[in-house]
Amino acid sequence: MKVFLAIISVSLFSISMPLAHAEDAYDCGRVFTGGLGMHQPPEWKYDMPYGWTMDIDGQKYDILYGGHIANVTADIDRRSIAFDGRSEGSTLELRLSRALIDSTQDNRDIPFIVLVNGQPSVNATQGIVPSTGDRMVCIPLSNFGPWSRVEVIGTSIAPEFDMLAIVIASVMAVAIVASRGFKQRMPKL
Repeated sequence: MKVFLAIISVSLFSISMPLAHAEDAYDCGRVFTGGLGMHQPPEWKYDMPYGWTMDIDGQKYDILYGGHIANVTADIDRRSIAFDGRSEGSTLELRLSRALIDSTQDNRDIPFIVLVNGQPSVNATQGIVPSTGDRMVCIPLSNFGPWSRVEVIGTSIAPEFDMLAIVIASVMAVAIVASRGFKQRMPKL
């Protein structure tokens, strides 16, 4: 009889509590338990409490995050951002604008490479903010001590020139140098 009562009480408790489930790969364990009748906008889980502004070649880019970050740097050659990170609890959450860093192949999203203290983080989860297309990355840090060096590597980072822009700039530079040399050799009339 006690087992039967326990099953009934667990069932009633489950019915009265709102249940949360992951809608995509980015869930990271964030659960809203506001109680019965509480409505939360669908994008609540993408709101981050903090922001860090990076300056790359005079352009400002925001990183929104949950947890703590410091010493943020961008490496254009590696197409990465790196920082010291500490989680509030067990995970560090990042909301990254595609204008800052992205990871795509053949016009499809692919996961960022996430390194924690130089080692690949196999437990990082990633997703996309439906309204903006920003990329979400959730990185477990609980096993790494109070602060960890985190690097997020993508396939593009701002400001990045595509190959056509590099070729055009190179051709223009050669043309300018050649025209100056040609003008210096011309006899004055």
